[in-house]
Amino acid sequence: MVIIDKQGRIFGKWNIIDFLVCCFFLCLLPLFWFQWKIFNIKSQQSKSKITIEIPIKEYEELKTLQQKINNFLNEHKRARKYFE
Repeated sequence: MVIIDKQGRIFGKWNIIDFLVCCFFLCLLPLFWFQWKIFNIKSQQSKSKITIEIPIKEYEELKTLQQKINNFLNEHKRARKYFE
């Protein structure tokens, strides 16, 4: 039994180019599977909600800083357009 016959077919059934194309796509299957797995995990993580706890003292400090920035921008109206 000849592996490649006169017509260039492997075992008389497959063309060499067809065989190489099939091998190429079979080699890509794990790549697609891992890619789907990674993107599926990321989409599941984005759906979950994340809460951040900020102590009241820090929250009040942030509010005072925000008020200072707003006061500064109100005093300097020319600079305000860049921060809106």
